[in-house]
Amino acid sequence: MAVGAAWLIVLGLIFLTLAQGQLSGASGAVWGAATLVGVLSALSVGTLLVRRLPHHLVGWLLLAGGLSFALTVGGQGAASDGLPGGVWLAVLSAAAVGPWLGILGGFLLLYFPTGRLPSPRWWPVPLIAAGPTVLLPVAALLSPLAPGTFPAGGDNPLALGGAGGQLVSVLAAVGNPLSLVALLLAVASLVVRTGAPWGPSEPSSSGSPSSALSRSRRC
Repeated sequence: MAVGAAWLIVLGLIFLTLAQGQLSGASGAVWGAATLVGVLSALSVGTLLVRRLPHHLVGWLLLAGGLSFALTVGGQGAASDGLPGGVWLAVLSAAAVGPWLGILGGFLLLYFPTGRLPSPRWWPVPLIAAGPTVLLPVAALLSPLAPGTFPAGGDNPLALGGAGGQLVSVLAAVGNPLSLVALLLAVASLVVRTGAPWGPSEPSSSGSPSSALSRSRRC
């Protein structure tokens, strides 16, 4: 049920993205097509893994990352089209940036391909990756919309001013560098994992995403 709902949401958002790309000319169409390929790839692989290995974290990360990325680009396209409720779509689009950065640029690299960390010593890295995944959406929900990104005259009804606005700025100032740190550490974990021999603590190949994909190709 959850996977089917995610697909319906993503397909609707992709349609809006492609429509906006056509209205924006050739460059917009190319961006829309690239978005289509990336989102559908993440959703397709994630769906396959969730169905075959429902307890494996990688499949769910791909689904969540693909959905949040589709919300980012699709919400922006829908808001730019001037649809009813476009301001709220713009706010949702801005808030979805942090989750897909944290999920695809942090958690996915950390837990790929086994669904577990390379070793228990890497436990602080998921906490760092959780920073932008949580702080950036909160900051986006409570900040003014970026000028020139969304329709003229649109502003975030939830934006805070005064001391609240300053606190939101602090959240963004903390979340942005954390996203870079999380990305670098996640890439390092992937290098360490792929450069080291598989130890006895790694799960068997029968329960890995690669084996699930291999079985699907044989079917």
